Amino acid sequence: MGRTMSETQKRGIQMYQEIKKVLSVGRGVRGLVLLALMALLFQPADLEARIGHRTETPDGFEFDYTRWPWPLHAEINDRLDELARKNPKIARTIDIGKTHEGRILRVLEITNEDTGPGTSKPGLWMDGNVHSCNTGRFYTMYTLERMLFEYGKNPDTTRLVDTRSFYFLPVFDADIGERSLALHPAWPGFNPEWVSGEDLDGDGYITQMRVKDDSREDGYRYYREGPDAVSGRSRPGFGRARNPITGERERAGGNRNWAGEWLPEERGAGPYPFSEPRIRAVADFLTVSHKNIYFCQSIHSGGAEGEGRSYLVRPIMDQPYDSMNPEDNDFYSRAGAVWSYLSQGNMVQNNYMDYLFNASQEDEDGNQKGYGPTMAGFMNDWLYLGLGIHSMLPEMSGSTEDYDGDGYLTAAEMERWRKEVGKQWFSPWTPYDHPILGEVEIGGSWGVPRVYGPRGKYDSEILYDWHLYMADISPLLRIEDVKVEAIAGGKYRVVATVRNTGDLSTYVTRQAIKIRRDYPAVAQIQVTGGEVVGDEMKELGHVLGKWAYIRYWVEGEDRSTATVEWTVKPTGSGPLEVTVEAWAPKAGRDKKEVTIQR
Repeated sequence: MGRTMSETQKRGIQMYQEIKKVLSVGRGVRGLVLLALMALLFQPADLEARIGHRTETPDGFEFDYTRWPWPLHAEINDRLDELARKNPKIARTIDIGKTHEGRILRVLEITNEDTGPGTSKPGLWMDGNVHSCNTGRFYTMYTLERMLFEYGKNPDTTRLVDTRSFYFLPVFDADIGERSLALHPAWPGFNPEWVSGEDLDGDGYITQMRVKDDSREDGYRYYREGPDAVSGRSRPGFGRARNPITGERERAGGNRNWAGEWLPEERGAGPYPFSEPRIRAVADFLTVSHKNIYFCQSIHSGGAEGEGRSYLVRPIMDQPYDSMNPEDNDFYSRAGAVWSYLSQGNMVQNNYMDYLFNASQEDEDGNQKGYGPTMAGFMNDWLYLGLGIHSMLPEMSGSTEDYDGDGYLTAAEMERWRKEVGKQWFSPWTPYDHPILGEVEIGGSWGVPRVYGPRGKYDSEILYDWHLYMADISPLLRIEDVKVEAIAGGKYRVVATVRNTGDLSTYVTRQAIKIRRDYPAVAQIQVTGGEVVGDEMKELGHVLGKWAYIRYWVEGEDRSTATVEWTVKPTGSGPLEVTVEAWAPKAGRDKKEVTIQR
């Protein structure tokens, strides 16, 4: 007799066909299809179809995809305050510290306070602009604004805000970020002390000067616009000054000052890990006050400019994938497959494997070398190696259009976009009599946004769906049942069954167990009208999520529960009111009440 196909199996076959259709070209598609199928197939049965699938920005949601320059730090902080005032039930701001120059680092927490404080639920972190002009503030603001907009309208978003906590820091590098977005007299916040050059022609922009030179490829020699003859075809504002002798940055870099495999010789490492006040403030937030956070994303702005499309960077940065514990490595395969599905083929990689793929090299012994010099002090390495939580670093940029629809943003497409759209940020070349160079022409780019318009909207939607998916796979403890049994001596045995309904285990990573940051689950009983014989609080150990035993779960084996029991005895003649509570820092908290009638 043939076996009846389950609804899960039917759904899996449908997903397989859908993924296969989306990823119908290119090498290695079959493996990617199978990975995506596994990651999507093994989800809780009660999920709405939306989670793990692409959605579009809802009607009525307003976001400015074409603003350039982007809003400065103070405006964003004011906006976070405004959103908290407008959404008091689910949003509040937390000032977690200050930058080197004294700017406030303001985090927006989104969770339903009626279902418990934020630290009582599994938490997710997202930050933007860890470097000066990363695209992070754009994508982070879209995500948090859309989440607030959808609460109460979209059942999935509402459920996740009710049961998880989301933390957003849109502007991490608020100091240098101000400089990169205030480059010209015509832009808000301009400070002449922050820029080299001067607006000689009075058009409001500090661009370039050029002089005819037939020896150059394009026939010109370029200088920075200003009274001096500073050579170079400048890209205004992106980057940091370095010591001309040592080559070190003025201060520690935003993504080299973490303790994850920190090295003093790394450019931007700083004198010691966490020497930068902003980095230390975030580390304190994640380590001390918010142990509920199990997943972090720090948005950077690589992607299209370097790889042709956006991608995710995973830990460990300077090691092959199999150097990670197999269960933890499996997480990145499964979660990465969903990212590839949502984005129609975007990759997940680390620096080590990216370098091997793109430019293999050998050391003196003939062995393949890894990425190269930029390998130490990364945030996502510290999060995994030092805190034992998962992290991804989205490299997101999209200031062009995929004109041929092949999924890649090529150099030709970027050039076309700059001519058709980018010309609005370009000053035409006009003659000028320079005091040193004589006859020159002044003009050129003001600085083009790295994310803009329809492409920015498209990538924002992908990142939003991805972030919700990562929220949905969190560990999540629920008290499934509380049973009471009368025993000898007028006492009662209370037995509670606690289930992890999530995909991740309560320890989140095996690395957390290794470094003793795994924080086991506990259960506690309180009795009114009686007393507990023995300890009120008991340790449950860890409760597995589906991804930790997925092959057994598929076959019907359940390893996702733990039981705990207490003995209680009455102290009076009335009923006993029993409250059982179970929690783990990264798996949330649940409570059940029962009445023992006598």
